[in-house]
Amino acid sequence: MFFLRLIEKDAPGAQQAFDQALTIARRNEDELLEARILAAWGNVDLFHNYPDESLEKAFKVIGVAQANADLRLELNARLDAARLLTAQGDSESAKQQSAACLELAEKLRDRLRLTLANRANTTLFRLLGDWPRARDFSDRGLAVAPEDVSLLGERVVLEYDLGAGPGLFGKICGDDARQRTIKSGNSVFWSGSGLALHRTAYRIR
Repeated sequence: MFFLRLIEKDAPGAQQAFDQALTIARRNEDELLEARILAAWGNVDLFHNYPDESLEKAFKVIGVAQANADLRLELNARLDAARLLTAQGDSESAKQQSAACLELAEKLRDRLRLTLANRANTTLFRLLGDWPRARDFSDRGLAVAPEDVSLLGERVVLEYDLGAGPGLFGKICGDDARQRTIKSGNSVFWSGSGLALHRTAYRIR
């Protein structure tokens, strides 16, 4: 129900649906269910541009997940927290969360989440201007998922920062990568607009 409300962009309706779901979880004393509902609610908060509320829920989910040894739930919440903290410019907290993400993803041997964790670290260290570490995490992510569009996009922005010139896409992705990306149904590289925006992007501290 709350995802239907999300699609309809009905924030009050989504909140009501989440409240009802939480009431059921608490009535049944199901702490993990409550945490999963909070995790989903945090994503809806972010969709409606409430990052502080989303981050607060992510930290609550992390606590419950740790108490119940649910590594996957913890990892998902830490990924959300890492991205939010990076966007807010809290580099020290973002480093802690991003490092924890990578550790959990490696422990779980989860290819998708290894990709996401390496991307989170790449973005963070790129914004900090730590090019060697950003490139290292980028390399590690691409070793796991060499055709992942988000990782390739982040690498293009990183190389652009370092002064790479024309033909950047082909050099990084290979001559046929663009066609594979288009045929897969993905938008060609969100970083196409990202490159333009990046010229005025801030650096976090």
